Amino acid sequence: MANAYHDHRVEQRLVLGQGGIQTLEARFTKEQKEIELAQAKLDDLRKGLQIPDAIGNGASAATLLSDEKLRKIEALRLEGKTDLDKKNQLTQAKEARAGVDSQRGIH
Repeated sequence: MANAYHDHRVEQRLVLGQGGIQTLEARFTKEQKEIELAQAKLDDLRKGLQIPDAIGNGASAATLLSDEKLRKIEALRLEGKTDLDKKNQLTQAKEARAGVDSQRGIH
């Protein structure tokens, strides 16, 4: 009788274990489908917004501007702005002198 009870309990545990595994497999399948739907929606949005795959997938450092390149570009931009400001000041000074000279009658 003890063996029959023991066998019965083992069988119950196996049935419960199988039920738990089936529940987990069902949940896994459901979540996989949700992930696939989300990925499809993301792909549609990326196409609609014209976002390149490289950016959407987290592009590598080689494809994006590095901090060093950005610093160099910014330095060149500032240098160009400084040169432009100097030229503008020289032009304004020449125009001011030309105005004073024309008032004096000097050509």
